[in-house]
Amino acid sequence: MSRYLKESAVDLFITYKFIRLLTTKWEDTDAFDEGVIDAKGKLLVKGKDQTSAQKKAYTVFHKLVFNIKRILERVPFGKSRIASYAAALFLLKEETGMAEEDILTVLQDLGADTSIDLSEEFKEINPGMHILSDNLFESIKGTIVNLDSVEPVGYFAGVPIYVTQENIFISANNIL
Repeated sequence: MSRYLKESAVDLFITYKFIRLLTTKWEDTDAFDEGVIDAKGKLLVKGKDQTSAQKKAYTVFHKLVFNIKRILERVPFGKSRIASYAAALFLLKEETGMAEEDILTVLQDLGADTSIDLSEEFKEINPGMHILSDNLFESIKGTIVNLDSVEPVGYFAGVPIYVTQENIFISANNIL
């Protein structure tokens, strides 16, 4: 494997880890399980008081992503939001220009579990107002969004991805 391909694979993996952690609910993180953060991402145990397991669950990388996540939670509807893991991977596909099979292969080769959240149920959706049921940011849970078109803007792992008037990328499972 050439140096360029190795660097690209590492970049892809880091981006994947970033998106995956950013789109994970606070309660589903190892840091929460270890008691380092609470259900809103607030730090409960400072670094000097953390056990080795807690330090592993709350690294410098986690601190960076969690700080960004907390900032984003305060911002009402930025330029775009990602409401699901499938939508996040769709944006990764769009930004890198890689085929989804290549993204999944690289991530799997690097030991990432790409099956989580990609086996969404398919349900019919209609244009109009919808309530966000499952989303990246707790602060917008229950927010009403408008879907002008039921034509997907793309797919990832067979999951249709839609964009709302508010420029939020969602899958059908993100709305009631």
